[in-house]
Amino acid sequence: MDDLGRVYLVIAIVAFIVAMIGYWILSKKGPRGAVLGTAAMIYFAGMSLPPGNRRELHLIKGMLQLTGFAGGILGVVDIIFRRPQSQQAEYVAVELVNPGGSEKPPAMERCPRCNSFVARTSDGVCPSCRQSLNDRTVT
Repeated sequence: MDDLGRVYLVIAIVAFIVAMIGYWILSKKGPRGAVLGTAAMIYFAGMSLPPGNRRELHLIKGMLQLTGFAGGILGVVDIIFRRPQSQQAEYVAVELVNPGGSEKPPAMERCPRCNSFVARTSDGVCPSCRQSLNDRTVT
């Protein structure tokens, strides 16, 4: 392999790592299925490139297909294991009780049933499992 081939290899490895970081960020901040949709577009963009006899074109085509395929696997895993949006909304509502930070944050305690941290609210009910926090017996 010549020097230019090594440079192309380093560029390909860096591009793959950057793509995986991008998929991870999209998985955390984007809606459910966004990683799979983005990966499918990237994969089919690589498939649409014509086969050529230049190694630069092979590098671009191969990297698009590789990152699209790896992102597709991550996208399927993201869809299967991500919590539904309704459960995420409950946790966000609990976290945003004190957005300004000027007042003392609400007292947190553990739910005896699901062992998650819950802000002490006026109704005294865990939003995850609906266990009463006033009643210390596990139902």
